[in-house]
Amino acid sequence: MVRRNTDGHGSGRTDNMNEIIITYTFAMKSHITYLLTAASFFVLFKSAGQVSIDSIAMEPHAKNGWGWKIDNLDMEITFAPDEEMVRITGKITLELQEENSLGPTLAILGSNGKSMKFDQVSSKGAASIILNQQNDEIPDVTLAHIRFAMPFERGRSITVSFSVSGNPTDTCCFDINEDGAIGSWNNAWHPIPLFDVKGEVSLAKASISTGKSTFYLPREWHAMTEGELTETHESGNIRIEVFQTSIPLARSFVAGPYDITTRKGISIFKVAQEGSDPEELLETASEIFSELERKWGSIEREGYSIVEVPNTLGTSTWGGSSQQGMFWARPRTFAENQIAVFAHEIGHLWWGNMVTTAGDGFLLLNEGIVHAEACTFMETILDKEAASHLRRFGGHGVNNLHTANGYFKLWRENKDMAISEIPSNHDENAKDLVWSKGQWFFHMLRYKIGNRAFYGTMASIFDEHRDKILTLQAFRDTFIETVPEHDLEQFFGQWLDQTGAPILSHDFRIADDETVVVSIVQTQTGKPYHLDLDIRFIANDQEIGIHTVRLTKKAQTFEFKLNKAPEGIELDPLHKLLIWMPEYGENPIEP
Repeated sequence: MVRRNTDGHGSGRTDNMNEIIITYTFAMKSHITYLLTAASFFVLFKSAGQVSIDSIAMEPHAKNGWGWKIDNLDMEITFAPDEEMVRITGKITLELQEENSLGPTLAILGSNGKSMKFDQVSSKGAASIILNQQNDEIPDVTLAHIRFAMPFERGRSITVSFSVSGNPTDTCCFDINEDGAIGSWNNAWHPIPLFDVKGEVSLAKASISTGKSTFYLPREWHAMTEGELTETHESGNIRIEVFQTSIPLARSFVAGPYDITTRKGISIFKVAQEGSDPEELLETASEIFSELERKWGSIEREGYSIVEVPNTLGTSTWGGSSQQGMFWARPRTFAENQIAVFAHEIGHLWWGNMVTTAGDGFLLLNEGIVHAEACTFMETILDKEAASHLRRFGGHGVNNLHTANGYFKLWRENKDMAISEIPSNHDENAKDLVWSKGQWFFHMLRYKIGNRAFYGTMASIFDEHRDKILTLQAFRDTFIETVPEHDLEQFFGQWLDQTGAPILSHDFRIADDETVVVSIVQTQTGKPYHLDLDIRFIANDQEIGIHTVRLTKKAQTFEFKLNKAPEGIELDPLHKLLIWMPEYGENPIEP
């Protein structure tokens, strides 16, 4: 702990290790006392081994550490793979956004409070600097409080020099060993200003900056981070690579013994020679970008990279991880050419990186959206039957559990829940639910309102919430208000606010030579679903017609005039709806 005073008067400390009282005595002998309560911070949730500062709370009287944003960040990152250690030094320029403040609090994430520590922090004119504040309530946040004798007003800037180091081993997305190194903005691997996320600030927005990143690497390694590679040279056994970003982005990095292939502003970083052809993958990635930018809006970027991350780095819970200027994929993804995974992770550049989601049901707005769109992209490279099979049963990188078939398996295993009620502190089962039923929600919504209305509204939501926080309620309200003619309040309610899915029984009879009577019963519990259901009529193994009916009740009967008597009927033949079918396994409501 470091203390400095403006005039030599002492700083006091209570017996409570969670409380630090800093007293400044000014020339006019007036005193201001600030109580910083470390226990007043809390991390709201952990997911899949990844720590997230999704909600940090402070006592109101300690709020003078909030309200600063990064204006520029220059860093030097040095790796010691044999010691599994990283050191980060640099200068961070901060601008005050709040009305006034006595100075910022910087935060980094660590593993159980042990991974990374502030070695040194300085700022010209600072009256007091207190380093490495933690306790049992906040094991994953390391704090540095920088305070000045007189308050700053909005718009003022300060520069803080810092040095942090540690052994970030075994964290989800911040790790180093002899195989390489990774660091994700999701893990706040470098210092960022502490922020009040109960407002409009997200971790992504708190992390974005322009600036320089200089990497000191083993000679055989290469690095990648957001920005443009402007300089590279060697000094003895050290390779030095310098990146400069002029676009404000949340920076991540990878480093290792990579072979690099670049085309059309996209780079492939691979370790192994086997697996997918980099040239083919670059072409596919370019097509994915073009398709998503056409649908959701363009994103300013300084290139993009797809990077192979060895299985020895980070936790084993993820197969891909999207950053703001790259995405990481495990060797298996490359070896099996899992195109849907590439499309999924590139989609996170929009939903999850640029738009941060929060609140109950938030998973639908990142994992659900990008998984649904990855499946939609596969429709451009597969025939209709194969693309339909992918949504229903998986393949090409889509796990069977993350399909219609997978959803009914989750339901039978009593793992179903209302998507809108999935909490922030969710488990892996919640992701499986969003990747299965959630992606079908978007598939059905697109069918219901049409591509133009669907993608137009999605692009509008993205534009409005870029670098901001999006909630499920805001998402829902925008769609309901934008396309009022489609009864979307009912649609959202039945698919997001309750468990289950439609289970239909049906029968038909020939009333006369031209009239066919079809009876349909919704046998699931709860309120009936409102569905636009296609019915295919079949004779001699050939389709003789498709008609669409509107279901709104538990039991309904419909009459059709046909030129030929059918021998059978098929419900939802084009698989537009998430309804139970025998090929999905046992009926989930039967004992």
